[in-house]
Amino acid sequence: MSLVIFSLSLGGVSIGIYPYILPPSITVQMAASLRQTLLFMLFGVGVLVSFILVYNMYVQGYFGEKFARKTGIPTEDPVSFYFDYGNP
Repeated sequence: MSLVIFSLSLGGVSIGIYPYILPPSITVQMAASLRQTLLFMLFGVGVLVSFILVYNMYVQGYFGEKFARKTGIPTEDPVSFYFDYGNP
């Protein structure tokens, strides 16, 4: 809840001072990098984040199965091992 309040407050302040977020003499558009550089970064980050997500899903599947075989805890419900919801 506090994270939501903080985010909304920060968003409100940012919208209120939008064109002059940096020092008053510099606008956001003046401080931004070249369009080509921003596009290069966008595609570079998009590709890298995609690889990272695919790798994490692969590793989770591999080690999740290994963990399940070793401990006998099914991988479909790993949360119930750590949080016992009302079962005595």
